[in-house]
Amino acid sequence: MDSKIQCNHYERDCSIISPCCIKEYGCRLCHDENEIHEINRYNIVNMKCLKCSAIQTPSKNCRYCYNEMASYYCDICKLWENKEKNIYHCKYCNICRIGLGLGKDKFHCNKCDLCLSIDVKDTHKCVENTSRSNCPICCEYMFTSREPLISMKCGHCIHQSCFNRLIENDYRCPLCKKSVCDMSGLWDVMTNIMDDSSIPNEYVNATIDILCNDCNTYSNVKFNFMTKCNNCDSWNTTTINIKMSDKDENQIDVSTTDESTDESTDESTDESTDESTD
Repeated sequence: MDSKIQCNHYERDCSIISPCCIKEYGCRLCHDENEIHEINRYNIVNMKCLKCSAIQTPSKNCRYCYNEMASYYCDICKLWENKEKNIYHCKYCNICRIGLGLGKDKFHCNKCDLCLSIDVKDTHKCVENTSRSNCPICCEYMFTSREPLISMKCGHCIHQSCFNRLIENDYRCPLCKKSVCDMSGLWDVMTNIMDDSSIPNEYVNATIDILCNDCNTYSNVKFNFMTKCNNCDSWNTTTINIKMSDKDENQIDVSTTDESTDESTDESTDESTDESTD
C-alpha cells in the first residue's frame, strides 16, 4: 500500500477521493478523523488503485491493472473490506453490517430500525429507533457504529463491549434502571437475608412508598433498609417516601434514590436504555 495512504479501519487495496474536499484518504473514517466535516459515503465517485495508482470510478477490481481491491465491495456504501468475511448490505438500514445476511443470521426490526440476531426475532422488546441514539456507556452514536450492538431485555440498545463492562459493576440498564438479566436467584438470597435482619425500634411501625424499576409498580411496604416489590418480588426498587406511624409527630421524607435512603425530617408526608461495519 502507498506509504502516504494508510488505513487503520479496513484492509483494502484502494483509497478514496473525498467528494467534499477532493482529498485522498484510506476510507471515510480516515477522512472524518482528519477533517472538521463528515463525508457522505454515498457521494464518493472516485477511488485510487494502490497498485497502479490509477484514479477511477469505484469498483471491486481496478479497471486498469485488474487488481481486486477487496473480497467484499458494496457499490452503495462504497465499502471495500478484506479482513471481515461476513458482511451484508441492509436495504432498510441502507448501510453494510456484519453478519451472513437478512433471513440468515440477522433480521431487520422496522420499529427498532435495527438489524438484530434472528434468535431474538420473536422475543426482543421493541423500542422505537433504539439505535438512533448514543451508547449509554461510551456515548458513541450507535446506528452507524462499527462496534457490535445488542438489545437489552428492556429494549434499549448498547454496544456489546460496553454491556460486558456494565454487568461487571451493575445489573441495571443505565437509561431505565430495569434489570438487564435474570436476577431471580439473587432476589431469593436477598429475601432470606432481609427476613433475618433487624431495624431500629423507631422504624418498627414505619412504611415506605417504593417504585419498582422492573415492573413499574408503586407499592407501600414495611420499612427496611432495602425494599422488595410486592408485585414481582424484585429488589430493584426506588424509595419514594418514608412514612412513620400515625402516633409519631414527625414523618420522614426521602428523595428518590436507588437502593439507598437520604433521610431528612419534615412535617409533610407527600413528596414524591446491531453493529455496522461501514
